[in-house]
Amino acid sequence: MASVHCKYHPRVPARWHCTACGIDFCATCIKFENLPQPTAVCTVCHAEAESLGATNVITPFWMRIPRFFAFPANLGALLYITILAIVSTVTLSQSLLGMLMQLAVFAVFLRYAYAVLSHTALGHLTPPPIGFDMVNEGLELPFKQLAVFLFLGLVSNLLYSQVGAWVAWIYWFGMTLCIPATAMVIAINNSFWRAVNPVALLGIVRCIGWPYLILCVFLYILWGGSGVVMSMVGSRISFEIAFFVYSLASMYFLLVMFHMMGYVIYQYHEQLGFAVEVPIEEHGAANGASAKPGNPAVREADILVKEGKTEEAVTRLKEWTARQPADLEAREKLHALARLTRNTALVVEQAPGLITALLAANKRKAAADVFLDAATVQPGFQPVQAADFHPLATQLETMRRFPAILGLLSGFAKRFPGHADIPSLYYLGARVLSEQFKQDKKAAAILAGLLEKYPRHELVPAIQKYLATVNQLPG
Repeated sequence: MASVHCKYHPRVPARWHCTACGIDFCATCIKFENLPQPTAVCTVCHAEAESLGATNVITPFWMRIPRFFAFPANLGALLYITILAIVSTVTLSQSLLGMLMQLAVFAVFLRYAYAVLSHTALGHLTPPPIGFDMVNEGLELPFKQLAVFLFLGLVSNLLYSQVGAWVAWIYWFGMTLCIPATAMVIAINNSFWRAVNPVALLGIVRCIGWPYLILCVFLYILWGGSGVVMSMVGSRISFEIAFFVYSLASMYFLLVMFHMMGYVIYQYHEQLGFAVEVPIEEHGAANGASAKPGNPAVREADILVKEGKTEEAVTRLKEWTARQPADLEAREKLHALARLTRNTALVVEQAPGLITALLAANKRKAAADVFLDAATVQPGFQPVQAADFHPLATQLETMRRFPAILGLLSGFAKRFPGHADIPSLYYLGARVLSEQFKQDKKAAAILAGLLEKYPRHELVPAIQKYLATVNQLPG
């Protein structure tokens, strides 16, 4: 059964489908809106999207067979069944006490097997923790399963005596195929009567569909697993060791079986009307691919751009950033799209606030890039906040964008008279004029002006030294 995959993450199974656009979305790419309840809508056209079902996302059980076999190898589970196998071997006898001990061990183990089934059905792929409550509560489940077997046998015998052998055999064969379904019903509903109700059992088979037959094949193969182990080692070891190996192997394979049945419930939980605890996206596709959640507004914009709706992406981002001004990633994306669409007015409009936000986030390189973009489309562009000039100027110096530094500093003292950054900024400007543009006289005039106006500033020694060097230069 091939999965439908997300258009924008080709390795990730889709979760939703838009009939209007014909687009399949994974859980990362879909959009939710309150209509009035949270509803999945197409990210492109906002039409309500159709669910493709959990089975399109969850790895099919027949593709996880090796992982099922590895499930009981967990230290806790393995230690638990080993202890039970030892107890079963030590207490083995033909006395009444011995038989009762064997029944008790079987009941305690089967209770754990049902806990595995229920735990897996909720979406947990590791063995449940073993505790006192888990062992002691729900001990009726194994006996209900035994009662189911007895009931099926009684009904079969009754049909044999009253109707005939063929009817009895047909009934027995059909109910044998439904045995996995009886275990699922007992684990989910804890109901004996539902477990022997053909309508309820056929309802489970119908919900799962033909994969149920695949499940039965694997389960019956696993049922014979312990016999295969004994055929390999039974004749070479003592009876006691052979019994221990048989008990351990039987429990191991039964845990695999119950884990597999639980996973089938999890895979088809929507069809069965069963609520799970683990989101289906956590287990992803068969190949393990997944898409990182990321920023929803940016992800929506990326999808619109891929669909050729760049202007729509810009519009939605403007609306989003107006409501969520603290979403810096969305504001950066809006700036990038403004550049892409050559929307110079939007570039200049967004730049001052974006520069301030980027500097506050210590993203100086990004802030300098935004400044350069704005200064390119609007010569003479400058930030609005005086505090932004110094970090921008030092970053531009690191980037060796010297003309941009002079453009940034032009008129700063007039715009922000008395600002504390004037000495350091103009000292930087003087050095740029002298070293990069050979305008030594202009640089010397700036330096002299700084010494005159700020005679006690901490930069005075450095300014004096640099001015002396400039005055010694030829010309």
